[in-house]
Amino acid sequence: MEVLDLDKIEGQFGLVIREKENHNNYVLIRFEDLQKIVEYFNKFKEESKFELS
Repeated sequence: MEVLDLDKIEGQFGLVIREKENHNNYVLIRFEDLQKIVEYFNKFKEESKFELS
């Protein structure tokens, strides 16, 4: 992922998932990775007969 350099600050964009009690534990899912996650989930659904209600 390319970091957006804004002089004294920088930015990365995506979806952040973090622990409620310890915000130092987090994962940044990049927007370009979302397609891979959707494909993996769809494959998982097909192979396991998983259904969402």
